[in-house]
Amino acid sequence: KLVIDVDDYPADVFKSLARQSSSRRAGLFHQLQALQAKLITNKLLSKVKHSFVPNQEQVYSIKSSYLPNIPFEQTKVCETIDFKAVSNQLFFVGALGYYANELGVEHFLNEIFPKIQQEIPNVEFCIAGKIPSNQLRQKWESIKGVKLLGFVKDITQLYASSKVVVVPIYHGAGT
Repeated sequence: KLVIDVDDYPADVFKSLARQSSSRRAGLFHQLQALQAKLITNKLLSKVKHSFVPNQEQVYSIKSSYLPNIPFEQTKVCETIDFKAVSNQLFFVGALGYYANELGVEHFLNEIFPKIQQEIPNVEFCIAGKIPSNQLRQKWESIKGVKLLGFVKDITQLYASSKVVVVPIYHGAGT
């Protein structure tokens, strides 16, 4: 008897890729992959004793239950932030080996950050989290205003020194 905790449905990944596709053909291909992944996932989950999902919309039968992700509990009290005094720093924290985070940051850097830089030339985007790909690290480090921090033991100082926390993901449930 198997109990499964489903964090991200494969179909959601393909739906996200379909929305981001550069052509109608690629979008249609990813939509078909999403449909196939949904059918396969539901067939697989019908064979388990019970499954838990982090999104209420994904409860597919009486053998499935909604189980929200456990929220992060802040153990340190942060000082009140004076936004006029902090630098023009944006901040992202996340595991960059996870495709949703990587795709989100990549989209932010390509599509949104340049527009912010036009308005605020001295803006800095700090990325905290392990970056497993050297190619990705080199690409992002070459962008003016991007600072890769790697793993940060205590992120409360980054929150306190940043004007904005960026959460550029298009699927997933742990935000």
